[in-house]
Amino acid sequence: MRVLRVNPFPSPPAPYVPLGTANPLTPNSHKYLSLPLLPLSSFLTLHAHLDTTTTDEKSLMFARINHELAEREALEQQRQGLLKKKQGLIAGNKKRKEDLASLDRELEGFIDVSGSFVLRGFQGVWEGWNMLMLCVLG
Repeated sequence: MRVLRVNPFPSPPAPYVPLGTANPLTPNSHKYLSLPLLPLSSFLTLHAHLDTTTTDEKSLMFARINHELAEREALEQQRQGLLKKKQGLIAGNKKRKEDLASLDRELEGFIDVSGSFVLRGFQGVWEGWNMLMLCVLG
């Protein structure tokens, strides 16, 4: 036979916390803890002037956050520079495309005009050839 044991002092249910918000009852639920920061060992090798024995954890975290901010700002400036370069290249390509289209139209016009001259010239040569053949054979 099974004995059902009931806890006379049940723990209260967990309070409802909407998704995307920090639970105030959870310790260490700060936004800065979810940042993709550089690992502490890599950060300390980059910043050798910081001494872990004299610098407290809070100061190190501020320094790591500031480092991340500086890195992100540098990447944003690089992205903006590349975006400007891309826009310049797109404008240059558009201008070259328009230039090629105008050259293509000019070439088509030249072919149309010269084609009629060449055709007339061949007709004249053909008639001359026919006349020559008639004289030779006739």
